[in-house]
Formats: sequence, structure tokens, C-alpha cells
Amino acid sequence: MTVSSGKGPPGGDIRRILIIQTAFLGDLVLTLPLTDASGRVWPDAAIDVLARAPYASFLALHPRVQRVIPFDKRGADRGLSALFAGARRLRARDYQLALIPHRSLRSALLAALAGIPRRVGFSRTAGSPLHTDRVPRRLDVHESARNLALLEPFRSQEDGAPETRPRFEIRATPAADEFARWRDSVGLPDGRRMIALAPGSVWETKRWPEAHWAELLARINTDRSLLAVFVGGPEDRELCLRARDASGAEAFIAAGELSVGGSAALIDAAGLLITGDTAPLHLAQMVDTPTLAIFGPTVPEFGFAPTGENDRVIGLDLPCRPCAIHGGSECPLGHHHCMRRLSADYAWNAAARMLSP
Repeated sequence: MTVSSGKGPPGGDIRRILIIQTAFLGDLVLTLPLTDASGRVWPDAAIDVLARAPYASFLALHPRVQRVIPFDKRGADRGLSALFAGARRLRARDYQLALIPHRSLRSALLAALAGIPRRVGFSRTAGSPLHTDRVPRRLDVHESARNLALLEPFRSQEDGAPETRPRFEIRATPAADEFARWRDSVGLPDGRRMIALAPGSVWETKRWPEAHWAELLARINTDRSLLAVFVGGPEDRELCLRARDASGAEAFIAAGELSVGGSAALIDAAGLLITGDTAPLHLAQMVDTPTLAIFGPTVPEFGFAPTGENDRVIGLDLPCRPCAIHGGSECPLGHHHCMRRLSADYAWNAAARMLSP
């Protein structure tokens, strides 16, 4: 059920739309179906997205996004004075509608202070009193579907079910060219099936142990038709190097060498992504790359698992799992069994089945 102020007719004179999502990269990727659906509801409207600064160049690749507004919430845009300054800049853009999947008070304040007349966000959040329309956030659906619910105040009964998988064409963009240049610069061999490995995560407990990644890499190298490439951000590079060096096996390291868009193009070219519950998983969904997702402290029921027919999630059935919706910096019980007991053999057997013709 949607709680609405009833201000203005559904889809009234909407010329400019602002989508606010200043959470992590994976959360931003899961906002893409909302961006696409908004473009279908208002095909002539300009859609801008306010997001964290490191993701601006990636989001600018999206064909429905007219402008990306970088927001450095931990730096230059931190504090009340910066909040008011940012709101003044947004006010100058004259938005008629704000869609706010981010559930923070700051995001709600930005839209309200910017004077955006229609502001749609989730109910029962810190900023919900500032929204003009409040939509319940269902916990029994995927995160993309939760975000799409923000369009409920504007949907007619005749509207079909919107696409919930995050998608946009990456193959013919500057990101694909960036990946091609990197591939040529490192001499990535042709004729071998690429397996992308993403061992990093913002949350420490979501990381599968380095020793397991090293063992998995060694098993991948037993099949000379396969080629392993580590992917991730600059913060993941040392982790990837340690795992490769510990295995003594062949692998290329793209972590820290490619932008988010370039990493998405690499994942697009891969035959399989093996990852934790983290951003590369959602990039793989965007480009339809089969994904083996390793879930430890979190579970698919939280709404962040891959949803493709060729995807698979592996995890252990433990009484202490799940322990947190996002994971954490350390295991609450001190043993981290959910990841340590999930062996490289188990993961490799699952991957091998996925790679079979």
C-alpha cells in the first residue's frame, strides 16, 4: 500500500527527475531498473542521478542518465553548510520529482531543502517525514524490485511488470574500449575462457579467506582452457596479489587498473564470475555474466542475490547464519565459520558444473 500526500496528478508536469542514491556501488547498480523504468514512464523527462563521486563516470555511461551529480558525503559535501549549499545547487535545476531509494535522513533533507515538490521515498525511515509520498519497503522481494516500488504512485493498473535486473549496454561504450586497451597492454591470451574473480568487499566478514581464493585459483589453473583474472577496486589490489602469489598459479590482476565501467566490461567478457555478496555480483547481473556467489554472513533472502537462470549461490547451513544484513568488520562469535568452512573444493566443484557444456 502506498501512503501519498496526493499532491499533483500522477505523472503530472514532470520535466526533470532526480534520483538520489549515495550508498555503495552495488546499491547504485541496483537502482538502474528504477532509472530505466522512470525513463519509460516519462520518456521526455531529463533524469539526473546524485551519487557518490567515485561512481560518476560509470553512471554517466547509462543512456537514460542526462547528468550525474557527484556527492562526496565523507569529504567536501559533509556537514550542514555543505548540505545547504548542495540543496541550493539542486534547487537551480528545477526538479519536479525526486525518487529517493537511499534511506538516509541526509538524502531526504537534500530533496526537501532543494524545494522539489514531489519527493517519493520509503516509509518508516529516518527521512520519511520529509517525503510527500511514502512507499512500504517490502522485505520479501529483490532489492531492485523494492526500488521500483517508488514508482507505485504513478503506475496504472495496465502497466506490465517492469524488468528488475539491472541492465545497460556496455559493449559499445568507452568502458569496453578501456578494457580492450588494458587487455592488450597486459597481453591477455586469446582462445581461453576467462574466469573473473572478485575477492574484495567493503565488509570484512563478507570476504572469503585469502587462502581459499589461492586454492581456488590453483584449481582453475589445472584446466589450461581457463584463464583467471582478478577484478575489483584499488582497495582490493593487494588482496588479489597476495592470493595469486600464495597460489603460485597464473592469474592477471585488473583490480585497481580499471574504472567501474572497465571492470563491468571485463566481467561482460568473462564466461563466469566468482564473487562474494558485493558490487561485482551486481555488475555481472547488468551484463548477464553467469555468477557463482559465495554468501557467508548474509543470505539470498535479504534480496541481493543473483537472479539469472545460470547463476548459483553457495553457502553453509549454520545456526548462526545470517548474522547481519550487510556483514560486519568481524564475526560476532569470533570464528567466521560461514566462510572458513566453505572450502575451495566446494566452490570449484560448483564452478566446474557451471562451466560444463
